[in-house]
Amino acid sequence: MKEIVHLQSFLAVARTGSLTLAAEELHVTPSAVSHRLRQLEQRLGAKLLRRTPHGMALTGEGQRFKDRISDPIEAIEMALRPETGQEGPLTVSVMPWFASSWLMPRLKRFQLRCPDARIRIETSSQLSDLAHGHVTAALRFGRGDWPDIEVEPLFDEWVIPVASPDVVAQMGSNAQDPARWPRLPDPDDLWSSWFGDEVMGEAMRSSIELHDTSSLTEAAVNGMGVVLGRYTHVAPWLERGDLVTLASQWIRMPKRHYLVRSRHRPMHSCFPHFRRWLHDEVKKYQTSASSEFY
Repeated sequence: MKEIVHLQSFLAVARTGSLTLAAEELHVTPSAVSHRLRQLEQRLGAKLLRRTPHGMALTGEGQRFKDRISDPIEAIEMALRPETGQEGPLTVSVMPWFASSWLMPRLKRFQLRCPDARIRIETSSQLSDLAHGHVTAALRFGRGDWPDIEVEPLFDEWVIPVASPDVVAQMGSNAQDPARWPRLPDPDDLWSSWFGDEVMGEAMRSSIELHDTSSLTEAAVNGMGVVLGRYTHVAPWLERGDLVTLASQWIRMPKRHYLVRSRHRPMHSCFPHFRRWLHDEVKKYQTSASSEFY
C-alpha cells in the first residue's frame, strides 16, 4: 500500500497547491509529504511538481500523470470506505453571485457527465457548518484560512473598473480621467490598489452603502456610478453590453475561489466526481480568460 500512499500525497498536493494543506488533509507532517513526493519522482524518473510564488504547481509531466491516476485512486478510496447507509444528495453551498454568474451556466455539463449523481445547490453568503450540518461541500471566496476545513484552490479573481454605457456617455471626456470617475466605494477597499501611485481623487459620495458583489454590479448596471467589477461576476454583463470597461488594467484580488469540505466528515460518494468535473471546468475557464489577464 506504500505506492498508494505516495500517489495520494501527490494528488493532495496537486489539489491544494500546498505541502502544508496536503499534510493537514492526510494527517501527516509536511516533511513526510515532501519525502513521499521525492520517492515518487525518483521512481518515475520525472519532475512532477515545481514551486511557484503561489504554491506548488504541476509540471507538464505532473499534469499528465495526474490525469492518468486520479480516477483509479478515487475508485480505490471509495471501495475502501466503510458503508454509511443510504446517502442523500450531495449538497453544495454556493455564494448567490457565484452561483448565478459562474456555476449555473456550467452545471448542465455535470448533469450530462454524471447522470446518476444527485446534487442539491444551496445559495448562501455564510460558510455553512460542514462538519455537522446537511451541507457536504461549499464553493467559497476568501483567503483560504478557514479552520478545520479541507481547502482546494480553484482560481484567482480579478477586478476592473466598469460602468453602464449611459454613465460613460454622461462623463464625456472625463471617462479618460480615472480621478474624475463617479466611483462607488469598494467593500474590499481595492480602489487604492488599482490606482497604485496615481492620484485617485475622492470616491463619489452616496447616501447608499453597498457591501456585496451583487449589489455593486446591479448599481453599475443601473447607472449609479463606476465600480470595480469582479470578472467572474461582471463577465455576462460585459458580453451583453450592459456594462463596459473603462480601462485595460486588471488587478488580481488577494482573495481566491475555493472548493471546501470538512476534514472530519466522511466523503460523499458523489464528491470525487463533482470535484473532478469542477477542476475540469476551472481549467477551461482559465484557458478562455487567460488572454484578459496575462
